[in-house]
Order: sequence, then C-alpha cells, then structure tokens
Amino acid sequence: MDRLGVKRIVRQALPMLLLTGFFNLGAGGILGGMEEQMAEFLPGLLIMVPPLMDLKGNITGALASRLGSGLHQGLIDQDQLLSDEVKTNVSAAIALGFLTALAIGGMATVITVVVMGTTFSVTLLLMLVSVALIAASLSVMLLCGVSLIVSILSYRRGWDPDNLTTPILTTLGDVLTLASLYVALIVVLSVASV
Repeated sequence: MDRLGVKRIVRQALPMLLLTGFFNLGAGGILGGMEEQMAEFLPGLLIMVPPLMDLKGNITGALASRLGSGLHQGLIDQDQLLSDEVKTNVSAAIALGFLTALAIGGMATVITVVVMGTTFSVTLLLMLVSVALIAASLSVMLLCGVSLIVSILSYRRGWDPDNLTTPILTTLGDVLTLASLYVALIVVLSVASV
C-alpha cells in the first residue's frame, strides 16, 4: 500500500474513530445506570448484555462488509437501495439476529439457573427469551438501516465504506443495543404484570 493510500484511510477513519470513542463513554454510562434496575427486575438479564453487544457487531459488521464489497465489485448499484442483493443480505442479517437471540435467551436462562441458583420456571425462560428477541430485533433492524445508508452515502462521496461503517456501527450499536435492551425489558415487564 502506498503512502497516499494510508493517508486517505487515516483521513477518512480517524475523525470518526475519535467521535465514536466519545460516544462509547456515553454507552458505558447508560449501562452503568441501568445495571441495578436490570438485575433487580429480571435475574439473568445482565448475562445477556455481552452476547447481545457482540451480536450486533458480528451480524451488522458482516453486513456492512458485504455491502462495501458489493458496491466496490459492482454487485450492488448505489442508486438502487432495495436491489435483490441488498434485500438478501439484510434478510439474512435479520434472520441471524433472530436465531441468535433465541439461543442467547435460552443460554441466559440456563446460566441463571445453574450459576445464580435461581429456580427454573417457564416464565423466566419466556421472559429472558422475549427480552433477547425484542432487543436483538430492534437493534439489528436499526443497524441494518444505518449500515445500508452509511455504505451507500460514503461510496457516493468516493470514500471507502469500510473506513466509516465499522466505527459508526460499533458505537451506534452499543448505544442502540443498550437502549433496545432497556425497551425490551420495559415491554416484557409490562406484559408480565398484566
């Protein structure tokens, strides 16, 4: 790689990396503020935070990478946002998020029962799986949209989408996943109290 290529990458990525680092502090603050509430209202909820955080990065990061590659290779037309190629990739990302959330909710239940000594109940299983499904669905769908928009807009401006989508998705993913988890908790607890 030549010196100009390195300069271009640094010029495109560095401002976004600095900005996203600042916002990650906010995501940590959100988690710190929610931690006590989450543990108090639903045992096992905190166990789901790390895998749900990884979920958005693994799935939407891969989507962003495929979108960037598709744009560079001409497989995705920058003027046709809803092409078959894009629909297939977004659908796969959403399906993966849904299936993985089922596993996360189930595993959180097992760990809660085995490690924390909580008594198993179908209600606990349903609540943890529901929270995981709602949180993952919200965050993955929102981040798929962000991934698509950032990839297309950066490509149209002549920038490499890979230099921007990863830091943006990482930061927004942290904030959106925590917010989605909080919304999911409120929804599940509201339904459970009825």
